Amino acid sequence: DQDEALSLSDRVAVFNKGAIVQLGTPQDVYNKPADKFVADFVGSSNFFPKNEAKEFFGVDQELIVRPENILLVAPKKSKNVFLGEIAEVIFLGDLNRVLIRLESGKEIFVTEVSNASGEQRKRGQQVGVEFDSELVSRLTR
Repeated sequence: DQDEALSLSDRVAVFNKGAIVQLGTPQDVYNKPADKFVADFVGSSNFFPKNEAKEFFGVDQELIVRPENILLVAPKKSKNVFLGEIAEVIFLGDLNRVLIRLESGKEIFVTEVSNASGEQRKRGQQVGVEFDSELVSRLTR
């Protein structure tokens, strides 16, 4: 179980086809995955190949952004905010997993804490998607 491995370990090794592809603290492996395999294996992530990374972040390198590191804000375009529409909301009890279709057509997942007294997300709702550049991970392989 990955949750157990991350919570109980001082160091974690991720293997692919019998070879170690990343070795490090649970925090490093989760927050700074070496490649797309590690990013997908340890949690979920939104993958941006080079062409999309260039379009969205001005970087010529593959990137990932974890769904919990993306904010939904008012639909007002700015430097780190892109416009999109909610395509689906999946209620998971304490969390909502929200599928957003950006203006470019790219689909990303955002994870938000469920809030019974707060705003309820609805399919078709226009939103701004804010990326914190400090929380975008550059893939090294």
